[in-house]
Amino acid sequence: MVDDTNSPLPGASIIVKGTTIGTQSDFDGLYQLSVPQDAILVISSMGFITQEIVVGSQSTIDVSMVPDLNNLDEVVVVGYGTMARRDVTGAIASVKGDALAATGNFSAAQAMQGKMSGVQVINNGDAGADPKIRIRGINTIGNNDPLVVIDGITTGASLQDVNPADIESIDVLKDASSLAIFGSRASNGVIMVTTKKGRYGTQKPTVTLNASYGVSEVNQRLDLVSASQLVDIIDEARTTENNQLGGNFQLYDDIWPNDNWARQDITDWQDELFQMGVTQDYSLSINGGSDYTTYGFGASYRDQEGTMVGNFAKRMTLRANFETKVLNDRLKLGGSMNYSQRESRGSTQGMIWSSDVFRASQTPSSTPAYFEDGSPYQEQDPDKIAYIFPGDLLQNQVLLAEDYSNPNNKILANLYADLEIIDGLNFKTSYGSSYSQNFRRAYAVQSLNPRGLPATLNVNSNRVLTHSWDNTLTYDKSIGLHKFNVLAGMNNFNSDANGLAGFRQNFPEGDPIELRYLDFGAAETQTNTESASNVRLVSYFGRVNYAYNDKYLLTATVRKDGSSRFHKDVRWGTFPSFSLGWRISEEAFMSDVSWLDMLKLRGSWGQVGNQAVGADYAYISTVESGVIDRTQNGKTDYIFGEGQNRTTGKVIVMRGNENLSWETTTMTNLGIYFAMGNFGGSMEYFYNKQTIYSSTHSFLILLVTRMVVKLLLQRLTQDR
Repeated sequence: MVDDTNSPLPGASIIVKGTTIGTQSDFDGLYQLSVPQDAILVISSMGFITQEIVVGSQSTIDVSMVPDLNNLDEVVVVGYGTMARRDVTGAIASVKGDALAATGNFSAAQAMQGKMSGVQVINNGDAGADPKIRIRGINTIGNNDPLVVIDGITTGASLQDVNPADIESIDVLKDASSLAIFGSRASNGVIMVTTKKGRYGTQKPTVTLNASYGVSEVNQRLDLVSASQLVDIIDEARTTENNQLGGNFQLYDDIWPNDNWARQDITDWQDELFQMGVTQDYSLSINGGSDYTTYGFGASYRDQEGTMVGNFAKRMTLRANFETKVLNDRLKLGGSMNYSQRESRGSTQGMIWSSDVFRASQTPSSTPAYFEDGSPYQEQDPDKIAYIFPGDLLQNQVLLAEDYSNPNNKILANLYADLEIIDGLNFKTSYGSSYSQNFRRAYAVQSLNPRGLPATLNVNSNRVLTHSWDNTLTYDKSIGLHKFNVLAGMNNFNSDANGLAGFRQNFPEGDPIELRYLDFGAAETQTNTESASNVRLVSYFGRVNYAYNDKYLLTATVRKDGSSRFHKDVRWGTFPSFSLGWRISEEAFMSDVSWLDMLKLRGSWGQVGNQAVGADYAYISTVESGVIDRTQNGKTDYIFGEGQNRTTGKVIVMRGNENLSWETTTMTNLGIYFAMGNFGGSMEYFYNKQTIYSSTHSFLILLVTRMVVKLLLQRLTQDR
């Protein structure tokens, strides 16, 4: 069994037509099956055209699978279900897991870059960085991150928490027709992730082991002045200051007439900043199934060092899922679990004055990196500091990568039951939960420079526990040329978060490692904060899919959400949508156009909401006491009275707004999709309008109008 490149194709299904007798190709593409001579083998694999082969007198049958680029009957994942590609009326982009794993990226988000129209992935280049994903641009003045759903789990899932090699497919929902079923959580788009699972039938366990090793480096460095050139520049600037503004600055040779310390190139600070990045990646997966049960297991470990000193990312993941059929296949019971442990440290970017690259480029090459004893060098001569660093003294780049830890643990779990009550009528209940814990320590060593900063320690601990319970009723029915799919359901979502932070500075001289704890900092510099929040969301939703004669398509959706973020009088929001599709290629007048496999016109209109438009309790005024910030003016203490007693007061830090309510995005989308053999494409026009409602007033926040044209010539990436 080989693919179109003549490479072994594991996991292909080989079944005797009309029976349950079958097997799967192994890792080398080999298979073995005992069948009668009159048997017909049905051979299938995702992404390839299904073949039927008559056995006859053949004892060995070699099969070369043909790619199915357009696979119009392929099932795609939508909210609370699946649909055939040909029946989709919304804007959905898809990419197969094999295309993601082939990139070798740390996360699936990085691997998605450039593979889907309307999906922008912004990566800052750090090892293990969590890229920003923007679906059809900026959609809100607040958080623009899309909702990530992994195997139906909507409780705090992240693409960072799953190994790309474990992903079967990713579907991105982009317009109101596909998004409205998620209501207030879908205003920034939805990313549906399906992980690999076993298959029903006589599938033997399929074991896949991947190992990779790679290196990376910065291919272009900054062209900086030499130490001698820097002295000339500083002297020229001082001369200009003296001549034009009456300054009294001394030149280098006047200060150090017989010492060329500043003209000697001692350190290449880009060598101290950049390094050869090394990446190691290992993953193991086991998938299998029988006539009544499927199972899957995966484990992975990745260790990546970035191209900047101190930049690293480590991740370990565990994945397991199962499904079993009972009651004569009418009841399916299943579940999944995904555990991830991540730790990373990124570089300092964004603000130019504090960025790592800027710091390195501004440190003179005449400055040593280390003392003779091997400890990081810090200049202490005030005259040298005043000459080389006229502004704020820049810290030794070597010191910036010293004491930092940021471990993050997360577990996602889901259990479900799917009961076929009568033919076509299914009830499904699903409970998902996630728990994440992050503990961050950042210790900055003290500066020996007279104008340097004292040692500081920041400690943060955050915990988030979420629960989501879904109940849906689905009915499928075909009557002649009419096909119906009706969905009704409810969701109960709850999220509890807790955060604790502490800060101190002025630690013991020498920065001994055993004393780098909050208790050893100066008590008068301490700042301690704790926060907690609880967000609850109750939702009711429904959807109708209708097709007539496989030509004319209709989808209508409505969702009603109630959020604890808003005052009770404005707590509920309703978000409707509808879409129409016309498969022009199925019309009689197109029957002679044999070169066109599919031509579909579709349009949609709808609304989705966003509850994250302020703090969790934005309708309540909040007060704080004690130290609001680390400046004297930030303290709420006040001394008054005859005894001059210090009294702690309170200050309003946020004034509540009981009228603040949903941010609503109204979306209009028009699209045309075509497929011709191995060539396909789509053209989209969409118009988005965001509005925040407060009392009886609405404020227009953002208008987005775009034309997106995409022509595809790939097997693994498709856009409808």
